[in-house]
Amino acid sequence: MARKKVTLAYIASATARKVTFNKRRKGLLKIVSELSTLCGVSACAIVNGPYDPQPEVWPEQWEAHRVLMWFKSLPEIELRNVNKQFNPESFALNQIEKLSEQCKRHQQENHYLEINRMYNSELSLALDGKCSIHDFHSSALTDFS
Repeated sequence: MARKKVTLAYIASATARKVTFNKRRKGLLKIVSELSTLCGVSACAIVNGPYDPQPEVWPEQWEAHRVLMWFKSLPEIELRNVNKQFNPESFALNQIEKLSEQCKRHQQENHYLEINRMYNSELSLALDGKCSIHDFHSSALTDFS
């Protein structure tokens, strides 16, 4: 059974806030552990809460230190690629670029279809004898070429 959506708001009660923090911290550490085990990746989590003097580290501190040192040792180019993948601003800019290209293609396609429709309309009138081929709009002829 699915849970109902939790509204995200500051919890006013200090006791309820502490209980929620502890539950969510355990859940977060469990998810990181599962991700590491199921996918076979190195992962670590550091949770620094207001209720504990020391931050909680998963896995043990030496293993988390190893993962962090590995991440710090990545070359600058790889770090930029990692940051680019997870940076919301660059993701949004990339989406805007893709959508503007798509919009441009649709505008060109619409322009072509409109010219084609106008040409067919004029041609059908000429074939029906309602107007002569010389009455074609010059813009239709130049745009169609």
